[in-house]
Amino acid sequence: MMHGPMRGPVRALAVALAVGLALGGPAPVAAQTVSGGTGATPDALRHIQQVEPRTGPPGTQVRIYSENMPPQGKVLVGVGAIGVGFEVLGEGDQGAWGDVRARVRIPASATSDRPIRIIFLNGLFSPFGLSDPFHVTDERGLVRREGELSTAGVDCPLVLADGHGESYELRGEVEGLLPGRTVVVEGRWSADGCAEGGSLAVTGIVPPETAPPTPGSGSGPEA
Repeated sequence: MMHGPMRGPVRALAVALAVGLALGGPAPVAAQTVSGGTGATPDALRHIQQVEPRTGPPGTQVRIYSENMPPQGKVLVGVGAIGVGFEVLGEGDQGAWGDVRARVRIPASATSDRPIRIIFLNGLFSPFGLSDPFHVTDERGLVRREGELSTAGVDCPLVLADGHGESYELRGEVEGLLPGRTVVVEGRWSADGCAEGGSLAVTGIVPPETAPPTPGSGSGPEA
């Protein structure tokens, strides 16, 4: 779907889940932008049961399946981030009993510094399904996360809470990392761990002067 001549215009979908990630690129459905509130929240959406794999670089083909979806005349499949936005990438196939199957590729513009999610929308661009996070990696297979460190007890001594609603147990090269600090780390993501978002096997701590500025902060070197 993501290769060959572009059959339709570029589409970016701003879905009001308090949402927006500007992921650009071609999509095989008609141009449509939704602005303003839809009344939808992540807790109000059905859970998309299977996304495989859960991590990989841009261009990774993701297989999606869920049995618990309400019947729809059309199922659109998007990818993006809560708090930023979603881009529609294609359509899913829905069976007579509501099961949905789809395949999409993670867009080239997705970055390794934030998790993204799969979203299902109907033909009116109303969201009805949301997946667990997909963790985009760089060319080294690493993700980058910025957040505040804390502890959750003896069994979970070091946890990073990022700015996107996810928390990760930190393992690996964590010497010198103490609760209360805000840091930028790189590491390999795994679904297991004592924190809700899984774990990061830390391979390095990014010095503040080389960490990218937070989008919209206006910081960073001047041109």
